[in-house]
Amino acid sequence: MDSTAVIDLASADASYEIRYELLADPGRALVFPCDGRGRVLEGSLSARARSNLARASGLVGRDYAYPVVMRAAAAGAAPGRW
Repeated sequence: MDSTAVIDLASADASYEIRYELLADPGRALVFPCDGRGRVLEGSLSARARSNLARASGLVGRDYAYPVVMRAAAAGAAPGRW
């Protein structure tokens, strides 16, 4: 089951990010820009990032923790992390 929705970049606030933390290595995570409801900004992702998002959301509970949505500034977002 896909735990995220994909929306158009022009219609969202990119001040949030969604984090999929690795269960086997706490502290490491896949991080993607999203809106405040956890909807991922499709237009901002590379093909590799889209593939990583699909993998992480498909492996929630097995390899990745349930995603957490947080303000990008609070998480120390840096360009290029997604």
